[in-house]
Amino acid sequence: MNKIISVVFLLVASVCLAIPALCDDKVSSQAAWQLIDTGAQVIDVRTPEEFAAGHLPMARNIDYEDILSHLNELDSDKSKTIVVYCASGRRAGKAKKALESVGYTRVVNAGGYDELYEARPTHGH
Repeated sequence: MNKIISVVFLLVASVCLAIPALCDDKVSSQAAWQLIDTGAQVIDVRTPEEFAAGHLPMARNIDYEDILSHLNELDSDKSKTIVVYCASGRRAGKAKKALESVGYTRVVNAGGYDELYEARPTHGH
């Protein structure tokens, strides 16, 4: 029985890694950077004040509460990957769900800015 549970857990974890948009959980900072390095759009969903205090250089700031009124700032191809982050992952999770509710299929919650910043690759970020 334990072996079956382990296999099911591994299958679910594999799907979450392969298709993060299917999972509500945050992806690892390393996985988020892999997506960013391959061209994902990056959205910082914190407040403008938090963004001004420090943000990833490639990130656009759209407060999570306003994300649906700024769809014109996102890629019109709803299958393109979008990485969202905030301070802890909570607001990014809400932004992810909001974007998915209007048809975006590859939205990834990268969690908190500090973790993401600390995990950045050394090549140009």
